[in-house]
Amino acid sequence: MIGTFLTAEMACLATATLWPRGESERDRLAELALVGLNMPLLARLARRHHVSALVASAVPACPIPTPAGLLAEGLRLARETARLSALLEAAGVQVTVLKGAATALSAFGQIGFREALDIDLLVPPGQVDPAMRILQGCGYRADAPPAARDKDVALHHAETSMIVELHWRLFQNPRVLDDAAQSTRRMEIVPGYPVSVLDPLIEALYLCCHGGEHGWERLKWLADISALIRGGQVDVNALYAEARQRRLSRMVGPGLLLAHRVYGTPLPPALARDLKRDWRMRRLADVAWDCLAGAEDGAELLDREGAVTRKNLSHYLFSADPRRLWHEARHDLFDGPLGEPFSARLLRVLGRFYRPMRRIA
Repeated sequence: MIGTFLTAEMACLATATLWPRGESERDRLAELALVGLNMPLLARLARRHHVSALVASAVPACPIPTPAGLLAEGLRLARETARLSALLEAAGVQVTVLKGAATALSAFGQIGFREALDIDLLVPPGQVDPAMRILQGCGYRADAPPAARDKDVALHHAETSMIVELHWRLFQNPRVLDDAAQSTRRMEIVPGYPVSVLDPLIEALYLCCHGGEHGWERLKWLADISALIRGGQVDVNALYAEARQRRLSRMVGPGLLLAHRVYGTPLPPALARDLKRDWRMRRLADVAWDCLAGAEDGAELLDREGAVTRKNLSHYLFSADPRRLWHEARHDLFDGPLGEPFSARLLRVLGRFYRPMRRIA
């Protein structure tokens, strides 16, 4: 079903992104260097999988940004995350920080090893309007107003080039982790500025579902999960048990299987049993491996013939619940701007199965 990497560069990428990194990983990186790594390919793979910071710290000869520069960018985003979160809380908006600096500290113990392209903030659906006003007052602008059936809206800052994704739910399907904001804790992502973040188990569950929804196309997401498990932040058996209880095993299981094959994280016995009897899980695992590895040439998923189609169609294997299947179909077929002509909507739906609307961080 799932194999091993074919190239030394992809094997190097996996070794460089394993955390915590020990003596055996350093020895393995030295062995791989002896075979004559294609450094431009390694750099291309690091950029494609959004793991340049980890690779730069492990393979100094790789032609990618220096760890110092990546750390500076991570700190800049963390400070802005803390500032915006404080402003929203002061205005009475309940806000939870997702991914970004929070996951960097949880998984790697420091900012700078986990790349982030934007700031993700979760607010209750009823507080989207006041949150939007506050963000707009800080110079952020949205290309279009929030749509009720969407899960988030992106706001851009013209001067700083920063992007905030304001979420009112975690996933397009409202049945997935709809109560996540009830399980939070406080964390200082910047000294002296605590913010609300997801509890470790719910955070790992969210990261797994996010990775599963996007076919695990980036090694970055798998590295997060592996680091949380290997670092003792999350128990893998408790994580899969929670996924099964919430009927999310098919979103989470393939990621845990990938983490086991790539990083050697423990494989929950319950997952091993589910794989034997669930053809949907096995198919999702195959799709996930194809999305992650591909031809190991650094090509983005959207540039590979048919890859996005397979990934998008695999969403219908997550659950046999008619309500979830209907929601998936409704989103694919009907959701769009008000007044959109039928011809434009049809082209957009076909495009959704051919290539994604935007690159995923």
